[in-house]
Amino acid sequence: MGPRVVLDTNLYLSYLLRPAADTAVTRTLEAALGGGFQPLLPMGVVEEILRKTATSPYLKERIDLADASALLQAVGELAELIDLTSVAIPSIVRDANDDFLIAAALEGNADFLVTGDADLLALSGVIQKLHIVRPGEFLLQLAEW
Repeated sequence: MGPRVVLDTNLYLSYLLRPAADTAVTRTLEAALGGGFQPLLPMGVVEEILRKTATSPYLKERIDLADASALLQAVGELAELIDLTSVAIPSIVRDANDDFLIAAALEGNADFLVTGDADLLALSGVIQKLHIVRPGEFLLQLAEW
């Protein structure tokens, strides 16, 4: 099996906005669905995707909630679910709403956290063995794995 990987919410939302686009985000999600790596799916990501697609006016008119649910179900069937209800979530990221991603990556013993979030990317190389990378960089490293 390949590396253990947490995908940030922004990847799922970007994919749902443009699933047919030939982008690093699309190739990353396709690699997850194709078994190219072990996805780790924090319950907080699931909740955030469902909440944002149901309440954000921009996302609500562009992403069908059924499509979001179908993607989460497909990934969920392959993923190791990460439940943080009994885990202390450290305060590490400038945006406290992203702390759960670091906690999930550490709890799941992730090799990578793939994100487009600058606050998270700024922590790369700081947190144990966790590589925090953009989708394009992840794909390059995945090819070498």
